[in-house]
Amino acid sequence: MILEVADVVAIEDDLSGSVPRRGSEQERASYEVLSTQAAICRALGEPKRLAILHELRHGARSVGELALALDCRMPNMSQHLSTLSAAGLVSGRRRGSTVLYELVEPGILDACDVVAQIVTNRMPDRPVLLGDSPAQDGHPATSDRKTTSDQKTTSER
Repeated sequence: MILEVADVVAIEDDLSGSVPRRGSEQERASYEVLSTQAAICRALGEPKRLAILHELRHGARSVGELALALDCRMPNMSQHLSTLSAAGLVSGRRRGSTVLYELVEPGILDACDVVAQIVTNRMPDRPVLLGDSPAQDGHPATSDRKTTSDQKTTSER
């Protein structure tokens, strides 16, 4: 999937927010928070971007490293990173001639893991997402996943 510049512009517009002029100060503040949440969710709405976040779980990576690991062309990877950056989820820092990308908000992985757990519960016969296992990443949300045989054993009790 080729991303359009409009994706990044839409996220930036959402983050700058067009807060309603009517309503109380609290209603306007709530709207601004919800708009920011929607922008972040929109940035997560593409499977390759979720895969990028999972790769960055293990530390900073360059565009080339991410493109190779996720079988993605470098221009497309750059666009995905730009979208995630506009949403405030990743940032790049220059090291020599290379830009290394890292998570700005590591807590987003917890949200991704919750969604992954929901998907795993709905599709128990499918493999665990992205090959994550408790032994690989030690992340609590992924260590709670049950295998199909565990679920059958639990339901038979």
